[in-house]
Amino acid sequence: MQQMEDQAVPTATGSAASTQGEPHDWPMDKPPTGHNRRPWLFSAKGYLEVLFTDSDEARRAQRGLQERGVPAADMRLYVAEEILRNEAHFLAGRSWLAKLVDAVTADHQARRRYLANAQAGGAALWLYAPTQHDANRLLRILTDYHVAYIRHDSDDEGVRELTFHAS
Repeated sequence: MQQMEDQAVPTATGSAASTQGEPHDWPMDKPPTGHNRRPWLFSAKGYLEVLFTDSDEARRAQRGLQERGVPAADMRLYVAEEILRNEAHFLAGRSWLAKLVDAVTADHQARRRYLANAQAGGAALWLYAPTQHDANRLLRILTDYHVAYIRHDSDDEGVRELTFHAS
């Protein structure tokens, strides 16, 4: 985490990345079938995925981020029950082609981590952060909370992951 923070540059309050009222295309809200969803289109690019082992801590972090100027529209909290319900819906709606593409292209380790966290009662907080600069700003705020895992995918830096162990 320190390495990421060392690269951070202070920003103004509020999310410079906010789309000024336009709704975000949250990666985990995309339907499994239909014209809006093709199996090869899943992308978390532009989002910071933050896993918490405790839903209450995730809610506390969400409130804290809002208090520090992050717009509510730039955050999406998924509690364990919602994650598991979404996964069941996703699996039920997939075609053989979607399953084939998933088998070849998906990041199975990330998916297992996400689902295992939910099965253990954890939560996921997704934050809109299209650039590394935006992600670094959010990371500085998140240091005040008990985070289990963070993943960010951006055009400028690619995928970065951090795992935290309880002490």
